[in-house]
Amino acid sequence: MAIQQFMTFIQINEKLIGLVKNERQLTQEILNHILLFQKCNGHLKLGYSSMHQYLTRGLGYSDDQAYRRLKAARLLNEFPEVANQFQTAKLNLSQMAEVQKAFETSERETQIPIKKEIKTALIANLEKASNFQTKSILSTELKLKPKTEEKINPQSD
Repeated sequence: MAIQQFMTFIQINEKLIGLVKNERQLTQEILNHILLFQKCNGHLKLGYSSMHQYLTRGLGYSDDQAYRRLKAARLLNEFPEVANQFQTAKLNLSQMAEVQKAFETSERETQIPIKKEIKTALIANLEKASNFQTKSILSTELKLKPKTEEKINPQSD
């Protein structure tokens, strides 16, 4: 698509703002439909062993994109009010995924469910935080164990 030659940077900026707002609305609708599809086991009915597999093979998302959407959808399921924070750009998709991952990890490690009011307060503290800040706040507040990973990169030899 060619950009109109005579659009000013202000017009382009206004158009971008509108497109991003629409993208957030569409992403939230996609997250809601992911939840609905998962609840009715649509992925199994179509022959996919998991929702992640359906999102990657069936819909063409990358592994990372599928992972973030699944985690964010699960967070929205538990905290529908997060949708407003997402729509107003106070939280982004990556943060939502990190929050859900941290909650799941903490509950798995401690075998103790996190109280809803603690989760709500944590989510509120993350508004407008960078992804690094989000991870730092979550790991500190939830006392998550440091994770060490060995990364394997494919090479030609």
